[in-house]
Amino acid sequence: MTLIRAYAAGTDAEAVAGLVGEIWQRPVPTQDILEQDRTAPAGRIAAYLVAEAGGVVAYGNAIREPANPDGLFQVDVVVTAAHRRHGIGSQLLAGVERFAVEHGATRLGGVVPGVAEDAGTAFATVTDTR
Repeated sequence: MTLIRAYAAGTDAEAVAGLVGEIWQRPVPTQDILEQDRTAPAGRIAAYLVAEAGGVVAYGNAIREPANPDGLFQVDVVVTAAHRRHGIGSQLLAGVERFAVEHGATRLGGVVPGVAEDAGTAFATVTDTR
């Protein structure tokens, strides 16, 4: 069973650093993850979620920085390779997207790293069906 819950910097930063490092294919120090929280600019609007299944297996966020154009939130979803294709990323995306819309989002932006796996790119491709 997978539990989606709020991110807790003190206990989750190391696992999130590992997830981000896996996606970007380079080590990401835990301190870098903690520093992002510590140095957040005043006025940042953000939600951070993790998914647990015997440990943290995924992470998602929605962030609106004060310098962003009105309505633009940056959204990131990261799922460890062993837990992809089970709906965890979709659950995280739904949670952070809901938060963003509730806080004025009219556009969502994201970065998809150039990895060899096409599934991550396919997941990130969104079709507006309105």
